[in-house]
Amino acid sequence: MAYIVIQDWMISDLQLKGNELLTYALIYGFSQDGESEFKGSLKYISEFLGVSKRTAQRSIENLVDRGIVEKRVEEIIFNDQVADLVLAGVPVG
Repeated sequence: MAYIVIQDWMISDLQLKGNELLTYALIYGFSQDGESEFKGSLKYISEFLGVSKRTAQRSIENLVDRGIVEKRVEEIIFNDQVADLVLAGVPVG
């Protein structure tokens, strides 16, 4: 079973709420050491959070626009189909 941890500073310091809070907590869980990064698809994020792919994408875009996460996208071949892999991390420093 997978889980996320919502830290109080995510709400108080970053002023996150709703889907952006959940998305950030998911990404942070994979990248909190400052060296690792979240590697997953929009499908994974949307299914994990129980939202549409568009909502997941919009949440990530909002976090990137605010400078809270950094993102890049790579295309990968998975099951003979091209898929976008979202690579995101928490900026260090």
